[in-house]
Amino acid sequence: MTNKAPLDWNHPFFYHLTGAIEEEDSKHWITPTVAVGGLSSSYECFNVVVNANYPYNHIKQGKITRREENFDNSRCTLYLLGMCDHDQEHLDNYLDLIIPRLSDEFKERPSTRFLFHCYAGKSRSVVLAAAFLVEVMGMELDAALALIQEKRWFVAPRPSFVETLRKRYEKKTLDNGS
Repeated sequence: MTNKAPLDWNHPFFYHLTGAIEEEDSKHWITPTVAVGGLSSSYECFNVVVNANYPYNHIKQGKITRREENFDNSRCTLYLLGMCDHDQEHLDNYLDLIIPRLSDEFKERPSTRFLFHCYAGKSRSVVLAAAFLVEVMGMELDAALALIQEKRWFVAPRPSFVETLRKRYEKKTLDNGS
């Protein structure tokens, strides 16, 4: 007899199977210009896509790659992150690399539409979008996480990632003398 892993009822497969999420709902708009999505999210209406869908995006773990894509005559900047969804992942390293790039994209064109996605759209994409909302758009962390939860009800960011964000923004607040 083999030991099988228990079913993960929060896996997107089961959401689609039960009809809880329709294919066109594979992304959720958090703000008018920021969306969080999963594996089946279409890139077509976005100017910038942050794909943290390791290993399916074929980027080496710990690396970030930037490339340009064209969809219906519109340019899309695609950032591929080799980011795993486990407690040993160094979220700060990714944020230090990706947030300044995204900030530049936003400053260049404030109407830029951003998609943050990973496999299920529940953990990596959520913390990356929350960091963007905090560092680029000026939200408080708890407000950003609550807004994402409100718009995408099934999110479940890894607790170690959320703790990393809390420490990061507490440190920035202390460094700024607030």
